[in-house]
Amino acid sequence: MSVSERKPLLGESCIQDNVEKTPTHIVSDNPATPFCWQHVFIVPVTLLMYTAMSIGSVVQTQWIQEYFMLSHNFKDSLGNSNSNCKADKNSTKYTDFEIIEQLTSEWTLYAVLANYIPCFFAMMVIPSYTDALGRKLFILIGTLSMTLRYIIVALSVYYNWHLIWVVVASGLDGLSGSMYTPYSVSMSYYADITPRSKRALVLSCNDGLTMVCLTIAGLVSGYFISYSGFFWPFAATAGIAALSFLLTASCLPETHLIQNRTKSKSITTTVRRVFEFYTSSASTETRSVYIILIIAYFLMNISTTNRMNTEILYQLGRPFCWSSEKIGIYSAARHATQGFSCIVLIIPLKACLSDSSLAVMAAFINAASFTLEGLAYTDFMFYLGV
Repeated sequence: MSVSERKPLLGESCIQDNVEKTPTHIVSDNPATPFCWQHVFIVPVTLLMYTAMSIGSVVQTQWIQEYFMLSHNFKDSLGNSNSNCKADKNSTKYTDFEIIEQLTSEWTLYAVLANYIPCFFAMMVIPSYTDALGRKLFILIGTLSMTLRYIIVALSVYYNWHLIWVVVASGLDGLSGSMYTPYSVSMSYYADITPRSKRALVLSCNDGLTMVCLTIAGLVSGYFISYSGFFWPFAATAGIAALSFLLTASCLPETHLIQNRTKSKSITTTVRRVFEFYTSSASTETRSVYIILIIAYFLMNISTTNRMNTEILYQLGRPFCWSSEKIGIYSAARHATQGFSCIVLIIPLKACLSDSSLAVMAAFINAASFTLEGLAYTDFMFYLGV
């Protein structure tokens, strides 16, 4: 046998050297899916999603109060409720407005619970299924659900249906994970096509885009309501969500490719695996860090998730009695400030501070903002909390 016949076909020395010299703890910085130009469509898709979510959230609370004002004839001869909102404490209008505030708060709560309770259970399993079925499918589900929700709400406004239809629409949307499905899946989409070292920056810019959409939604919705009533803002919201759905279906490519997907499991298995992570006897340092992080994330979200609805209720009532335009301007100012911070300040701040230090600083700033809002009794004080 010749020397050449004894040598391995693949070249033993090169393979062996690579195996021995490559540290096992090093994780590649390459994205899971190579970037291509079609992936850019995720930007308009997310912009449309966030704009629809933002307009719908701003308008819905105001419509609930408007519904009760109309049903209680709480309008002056010009169709204005602002003067009645500021009625003297000894007048019947003052008592009537207190009843309207209570009813608005109650039905806003019903709509929120109808949306969040099924959403909580849906979001326990949806992230796992995106690893098995891909990202695009769940963006489609989320945008379609949002479209159907605001079609129902728009029809209920147009035909003056009972508010129970707003609650029903919120509940149906919650079954698909509501706004959290497209939001969380879009995060995964960005992560799939982004190098590991750039993900924090890209996701921060995505949050900044969210604030830009909220800014636009605040300005647009306020004047939209003032000049056209409540039907057209809801119809526009449904149209924007539908456009996001169509753009996803026709232009957006999948990033979580078949070769990278996990095997699909039953819902009961998926839920059991979620709880096993926290209850299994295999305790690790990584899991402890994750639990601390998820608790911090939960506390942050529980204080901010329903902030917009609470602020609108506060602004509609005494002592502010704001119109839809003023509510929109304030919403735009607050979210523009947050968007500026996310997009413009994140790079210099990350150069000086770690991610954990940035998170702690943001938590203290949020706490100060909530405190200022809670103590506010003038417009100027309210704006200081921005």
